Amino acid sequence: MPSLAAEVFTTAITVTLCFVGLFGNCCIIWAHAFDRHLRHKICYIVTVIAFLHAVCLLNELYLEVRQLRFHGSSRSECFRQTCIYVFVFMAQAAMFLMLAVDHLFAVTIPLK
Repeated sequence: MPSLAAEVFTTAITVTLCFVGLFGNCCIIWAHAFDRHLRHKICYIVTVIAFLHAVCLLNELYLEVRQLRFHGSSRSECFRQTCIYVFVFMAQAAMFLMLAVDHLFAVTIPLK
């Protein structure tokens, strides 16, 4: 079992990286909302991926805060958080697949 110092250090690193990721995702969403040059299909896909990733990061932050405060979670709360995380994670994976297929079609069957 890891020591308390190791858990706090790991949590601090995780929270820091989550905030950096949230800042980056918010910048992508903000840029897409206010820049007319980013109104293309690929930019919409990237924006949706950024939004889904932001939801994943917010879920991670919520779980880390619960862990830092040493609060236990009931089964229903844990199940709800896990369902949200798994659904958003799978939606994000589907969007990455759509992005890859879009690039594949753009390379193999280019429009003239």
